[in-house]
Amino acid sequence: MGEDSPRVLRRTSFENTSSGISKFIDNVRKWGYLPAVAVCEATANYYLVMHDMLEDAGIDTKVANPYRTKIISEANFKNDKVDSENLANLLRLDALAECFVPPKKYRDLRETVRSRQGLNHNIGVHRNRIAAILAKYTHAPPRGGPYTAAGIEWLKAISVREGDRMAIDAHMDAIATLKSHVDKMGRKIAEKAMDDDRARLLMTIPGVGHILAITILAEMVDVKRFPGPENLVSYAGLAPSHRNSGETVRYGGINKRGSSWLRTAMVEAAFIAARHDPHMAKIHARIANRRGTMKARVAVARRMLEAVWQMLSKNEPYKWQNEGMVQRKYQRINCIIRCGG
Repeated sequence: MGEDSPRVLRRTSFENTSSGISKFIDNVRKWGYLPAVAVCEATANYYLVMHDMLEDAGIDTKVANPYRTKIISEANFKNDKVDSENLANLLRLDALAECFVPPKKYRDLRETVRSRQGLNHNIGVHRNRIAAILAKYTHAPPRGGPYTAAGIEWLKAISVREGDRMAIDAHMDAIATLKSHVDKMGRKIAEKAMDDDRARLLMTIPGVGHILAITILAEMVDVKRFPGPENLVSYAGLAPSHRNSGETVRYGGINKRGSSWLRTAMVEAAFIAARHDPHMAKIHARIANRRGTMKARVAVARRMLEAVWQMLSKNEPYKWQNEGMVQRKYQRINCIIRCGG
């Protein structure tokens, strides 16, 4: 290397396990390289253990954003040695595109909300399998469907072949177990929502209950991270993609980069808001007439997220709130906390 090139002091490797990382930290101390700055690549959740252990050891640790670190993601030749040197050079040149790492308490909150959503998905899988079994027969479920109190009794009593009966019972047992865990998590989330002024503020928006309020806060962490509402919209992957070619700008569908959890939750909330919020209903109707229902729902989700940024930045409730509806919402949440419903 020329004299202006960086000097490599030492190359080493270690296992991506707690013991391997601890050994690496001990070696860094022994080699006399502290204080130090480290960089790692965001890969699934594996990097979090390394990040936390290095930070706890006094090593300032950066996490590279995989979407923006093209020198690694688009390299023709990739291995750990090459990738680590590329990251080290980006860090040295102060050209590293960093990934935000939430504080531990927000990570715990995210896991609770995400785990609950995953369990709900599994409940849906079991219900679909029961529906596939019932499609073999002409049984008509009671009013309200097969998962009301009366519907569950109906599922237990209907006459089906022995193999189908065993399968239905197994799926119903799985649903009951999953639902008990979903309810337990729901109570914990409800408690956190009622104890958090920001969550109570967000719940003044029609379509935003305690689950979505906590989801927004867990994914966003701090509204000050986002300079403007468009940044929060982009973080949720709800911003329209666009291509510039000379003086021509072409807009496409949403880019879907960012928090898929926040994006999904906001689109679901938009469905309710379009029915119960006159302001959002007008936006939905105007866009649906021109571009279809799904694009209208995405547009409402985007407007709701813009409202979220304004509300949290200014610490004020939703401009078009229905106070009676908000109070009933708080009452239902308190009932969930007390009764576990």
